[in-house]
Amino acid sequence: MARKRKTTDIVNLKLRIRETLRKRLEGAAKVQERSLNSEMVARLEDSFDRAKDAYLLEALLAPGDKLEFLRAIALVLRMAGAWTKPPQSFAVADAINKLVAVFTGELPAVDDSFPEYQDKTSGDHLAWLAVKSERFHLAFRQQLTGEKQS
Repeated sequence: MARKRKTTDIVNLKLRIRETLRKRLEGAAKVQERSLNSEMVARLEDSFDRAKDAYLLEALLAPGDKLEFLRAIALVLRMAGAWTKPPQSFAVADAINKLVAVFTGELPAVDDSFPEYQDKTSGDHLAWLAVKSERFHLAFRQQLTGEKQS
């Protein structure tokens, strides 16, 4: 009986690609000073990030309640105060990453998703406050359910 793979397992994958693509990948790997395998993995992971970024950009440029995401980021920046230098800049970056995860549905908008929300210096605290704001919460719920804003 085959054992179930863990999400942290490294798996061996046989891949068939054209020689021209292999050469392009090798050239890119050399420029990045990494192995061919590392280059391929980095490019695959990047493709998922780009897809998420494209979704966010499309959502942000759409009319309607998608602008609530920008308002949530503005709320984080306003609550953070002087956020341009560490450690506050790190907290703001963490908070915005959490908002992205909530907005894209990768992270549920519940307290457990923000384990350090009681630490007022943390990104979790800033993101939690933004998510808890009624305006963002309403927009998020409408985005998930497809309801129209009244």
